[in-house]
Amino acid sequence: MRVKRGFTLIELLVVIAIIAILAAILFPVFARARVQAESITSISNLNQIGMALQMYTQDYDDTYPTVPTPEASNVGDGCGVLYGGQQSIGNQQQLVYSQLNSFESQLYPYTKSSQVFICPGDNGAEPLGNIGSSIPDTAFPMGNRFSSYGYRFFLYSPMAPNPCGYDANFSSGMGTVLKESSLPYPSQTFVYNELWVWFDNQMTYLPWLKGNGWAPADRMNFEFADGHAKSYPVGQILLQAPYATGVGYDFNWPRLGTSDL
Repeated sequence: MRVKRGFTLIELLVVIAIIAILAAILFPVFARARVQAESITSISNLNQIGMALQMYTQDYDDTYPTVPTPEASNVGDGCGVLYGGQQSIGNQQQLVYSQLNSFESQLYPYTKSSQVFICPGDNGAEPLGNIGSSIPDTAFPMGNRFSSYGYRFFLYSPMAPNPCGYDANFSSGMGTVLKESSLPYPSQTFVYNELWVWFDNQMTYLPWLKGNGWAPADRMNFEFADGHAKSYPVGQILLQAPYATGVGYDFNWPRLGTSDL
């Protein structure tokens, strides 16, 4: 008579150990693959926003979208950072302002989607509804941004109610809408960027900040004026900013400041 033989305790422990080793090897690989996929989605979003921007400038005599001054003043958006997607919406008045006057609302006829303004790695942004309407989107959670991508302050700040640090070198351009043709190097001039290094966030000590900030090798996705999107290390493309607490870089300015627009 044959007796069925089961696994011994040693054999079971060996199998469990092998599974644990494989899991330890594969889980980080899967995590990196997921992050890479989300980063690619973010670049795709930026490409769509960039194409919408190019269609906008074609329809509006080569000019970039700009902040509406009276409306911005009325909701306390003096610098235009709420308009540009860099600030969270704090009340219903700002919500309606965003639905009617933000850079997203200006590009919406071309994107036809609010979802393209949301990066999958960003937990602080939600799609904006009722775009173009004065009826508040009651489903929008206050305290969130309507965009994961910032419209570069340099492009619309001449029209902001308060220039908010707008460089003195451009004071003669205050009140003048910027035209696409005025950019000498469109392929090197970014117009939109992620608001954080969501996919490559390694904090390190920065001497000019005298504290921790983004590691120079951390990568961020950018959309450029000629319509292409690409990932760059922040230390290669952004201005070192001692005033940017906890970050160390100002994503509204390129690495060499006003001499490298």
